[in-house]
Amino acid sequence: MHPTHSLAVSLIGAGLLALSGVGLFATWLWFRWRRAERELALQRAELEQARAEIERQRTVVREAEAQSHSYEEQLRRGQWMENIGALAAGVAHDLNNALTPVLIGLQLVRDTHDEEERQALFETIDSSAQRGAAMVKQILTFVRGKRGEDGPLRMAHLIEEMAKIVRDTFPHCISIETDVERGLWNVCGNATEMHQILLNLCVNARDAMMPQGGHLLVKATNVILDERLVPPGEEIAPGPFVVLRVGDSGCGIPPEVMARIFEPLFTTKEPGKGSGLGLSTVIGIVRRLGGFVRVESEVGKGTRFLLHFPALFVGQGEEGEEVDLRSDIPLGNGKRVLFIDDDNVVRRVSKSLMEVYGYRVTTAANGVEAVPLLDKEKFDLVISDIDMPYMDGFEVLSAVREKVPEQPFFFISGTQIDDHYLMEIERSGLDFLPKPYTVEQLLRASANQLGLLSPAGPVSPLK
Repeated sequence: MHPTHSLAVSLIGAGLLALSGVGLFATWLWFRWRRAERELALQRAELEQARAEIERQRTVVREAEAQSHSYEEQLRRGQWMENIGALAAGVAHDLNNALTPVLIGLQLVRDTHDEEERQALFETIDSSAQRGAAMVKQILTFVRGKRGEDGPLRMAHLIEEMAKIVRDTFPHCISIETDVERGLWNVCGNATEMHQILLNLCVNARDAMMPQGGHLLVKATNVILDERLVPPGEEIAPGPFVVLRVGDSGCGIPPEVMARIFEPLFTTKEPGKGSGLGLSTVIGIVRRLGGFVRVESEVGKGTRFLLHFPALFVGQGEEGEEVDLRSDIPLGNGKRVLFIDDDNVVRRVSKSLMEVYGYRVTTAANGVEAVPLLDKEKFDLVISDIDMPYMDGFEVLSAVREKVPEQPFFFISGTQIDDHYLMEIERSGLDFLPKPYTVEQLLRASANQLGLLSPAGPVSPLK
């Protein structure tokens, strides 16, 4: 064969071979594409199934949450009715006492012809009937109570209502005392839940004091907390709080029990006498309102529950009315005060409170900021925190006394102070006001340093 023909045949063969390879490669690509398409379709189907399963799980979770809220409400209601039942014996006893004069009085009215005596009997019957009706109405209010909407709450009124219930229904071997600060700040909440808190704590206090009896104290005060005095690890903002204290003189709580008292369903009462939901309900409501609970107890010496509720309004009393200034606390009458504290909330609220009582207040965040102010104006009183950056309170005192040797001055602090420093403070004739302090304590300490308290007047609570 001619060489040229041989080359042509070779080239044609090579071309056919190449075309064959391209065809095979194209076929291979087509099969890979179909396979990928099937895998993608399978993945899409699996994804749709996963989405459907997620939506189903969400529906299950929503239904479970709704069921949980329903169970929680039923448990609360059951615990609420349990407390009402605990009062039933006392209610029956006092209701019988109220009805007895009615029955006897009606018989006497029939047999009495003296008009003056008949009138006295009618008044006794009316008074007893009114007392019985008030007791029934009060109990029905508790039994039918609904949670309602949150809003400004009249704490003082609720405390007095609960005190009346306790006096009417608790054994007579238990006495109750109430102590509500004048001009008590508003808190945000609703009356039914606050009733529930008070009732739970009062019933527990009653049980702790039986059968010997004892004394129950329900107290409410305004306090100011800085960030060092709020519980660590909880999202609670420092500032003004209303503290509700319920204390008893009962058996106290052992340490091993104290760690579990807020656990749901935990109870130390005999079977059938307690559900273990009372204190868990209390702490749940307090936390919902943005507050926290402290408990102080000593075996054989009683227990004190301190419930801290964020104040809704500062400088105002209940229902938004202006604070009813206490007549036994002297007014500032324009006295100038330099208030030094590194906590912004404490400075702001304390300034507001003192100005309500007639002081003119200048604030400083630390000693470095405060000391130069003494060169610019004259102050009648300096109040300083102890634990501050740059200059602590004792350094501030030294700098102040260098400029004004007789400057009235007292310390505040949220830090535990050593006895040595406390003795030095006392020897210097100064006052020390530990945080949290009440409005009354701050005003009395100020009046004491300024000589505004008369010798016959109230003694400073700091001494």
